[in-house]
Parts: sequence; structure tokens; C-alpha cells
Amino acid sequence: MKSRSTLLLMLLFVAVSVCLPCRGIVWSAEKYPTRPVTSIVTFAPGGISDMTMRLWGKYLEKYVGGTFVVDHKPGGGGVIGYTYVALSSSTTSRVEAE
Repeated sequence: MKSRSTLLLMLLFVAVSVCLPCRGIVWSAEKYPTRPVTSIVTFAPGGISDMTMRLWGKYLEKYVGGTFVVDHKPGGGGVIGYTYVALSSSTTSRVEAE
């Protein structure tokens, strides 16, 4: 009987010691997104990629919060859009969409 209560006490101690450090991380997390998120579409406006990203943008604005903008960079088989994302500043939030 004593070994069972000792085992339960040890499991409780382990559970508490694992969960307590995580508490501060969750409470101090910054709400995302803090800036508008730009979705780069590598095809011309009006196509299926444009419609898909606009629908996803509305969905994400509703459920995640923040602003999601669709930006078109067509041409070069997508190279223009890829280069734009690769050379963009690290402080901006950009998503590449095909």
C-alpha cells in the first residue's frame, strides 16, 4: 500500500514539475499576427490561385485575426514572386502561394 501511494506522489510531483515551466511560456506569448500578412500569388489575378488565396485570407482573418492581403507577382514562371519573397525583409510576414 505504501509503495502505491509513493508512486502516485512521485507521478504527481513529475506532472507538476513538467507543467509549471510551460505556464509562463503560454501566458507570455505574443498574439500573432501583429502586422498584416501578405500572400504572394505568382499568377495573374482572376485565376484559381487568386480565388483560393482570397478565400483562405477571409477564413484566416475570421478565425486567426489580423489582416491578410493578397499580392500578385505574375511572370517568369513564378520566379518573380519567389525572388520577391526571398529578398523581402525579415520583419515582414509574407506567404508564398502557387
